[in-house]
This record gives sequence, structure tokens and C-alpha cells, in this order.
Amino acid sequence: MRRASVGAGFTLVEFLVAMAVLAIVSVTALPSFEDFRARQRVRAAADNLYTDLQYARSEAVQRNAVVSVDFGTGTAWCYGIHLGAGGCDCATANSCNIKVVSGADYRGVQVSSAAFTGSDTETGYQIDPRRGQSVDSANTPVTGTVLLANQNSQSVRADVNAIGRVRLCSPDGTVPGYPTCPEE
Repeated sequence: MRRASVGAGFTLVEFLVAMAVLAIVSVTALPSFEDFRARQRVRAAADNLYTDLQYARSEAVQRNAVVSVDFGTGTAWCYGIHLGAGGCDCATANSCNIKVVSGADYRGVQVSSAAFTGSDTETGYQIDPRRGQSVDSANTPVTGTVLLANQNSQSVRADVNAIGRVRLCSPDGTVPGYPTCPEE
């Protein structure tokens, strides 16, 4: 039977070398981890937006009533879903009666732009309850885009087509998991 030697273990020099190697690995991995986290925040915001736009469409059909979706852009961005044609101001408390999402929930992500075509739409649209289509107040079909981006210029775009379908893509391919957006 063999006995453990009295000197078994690490010396102080070996311990310090191991800690130095660990520190170097940590310092080199930290920037890529922060980049990963920033990209994941954009993905989370985009996936939530996609789900909410589909939800707004289903609410319009289920309730057989017009539902409006309106956006506020910039660093203090938000969007709101509202029952009725009047729209809502998502920055004002209790203005949107179905749902409000604040950009504060997605640190480092902003809505760079929200633009919709149509005779009276700029930063939002309505959903026709009979067909689930994206329309303006004159019931004219509307298309549009919402661009979510982080401080690293990684972005995801939500495209809303005239029949109300939503598609997510990455304009420059910087966010994995989404196809690269077609040229507009």
C-alpha cells in the first residue's frame, strides 16, 4: 500500500501560474461574451415583436374589431397594441388598451425606424378584422418595416406585408438565425 507524500499538492508558483492563465483566458473571452449578449438582446426583442404582431392580428380577427399597432422610435422606444382605429401613444400610461412593450425591457436595443406606407400611416398600422390585413384608416393595404438594432450595429428587421404577415430578417447578416434581408 502506498502512502501519500507529505508534499503532494500545488506550490504557490504553480497556483499563481494557473491563476494568470485563467485571467488571460477570461480577459480575451469577455468581449466576445458581451457581443453575444448584445446580439441575444436584439434577438429577444425581435422575437417578442414578431409574436406581438401576430397576437395583434389574431386579436383583430377574434374580436372582429379593428386593432391598431403603433411605434415610438429611438432609445426610449416602445410599441402599443390598441383596440380601435384611433391608435395609441405607447409612451403615455394606459393609452394602449391591449398591450404596451417598453424598450427599457431590452437594454441596449433601440427601434431605429418604424415606417409604414399608406395614405395616413407613418409609425403604425391597423388590422382589418375580416381578413387580418394591414391597412390604414381608409382600408388601403399597408406595408412596412421596423428595425431593431444594438450599439454594435447588429440589427433585425421586421417586415409587415399587405396581407398582415410578419417576417424577420437581418439586414446585413450580423444576427445569426435570421436570413439576410432582401434589398428593398
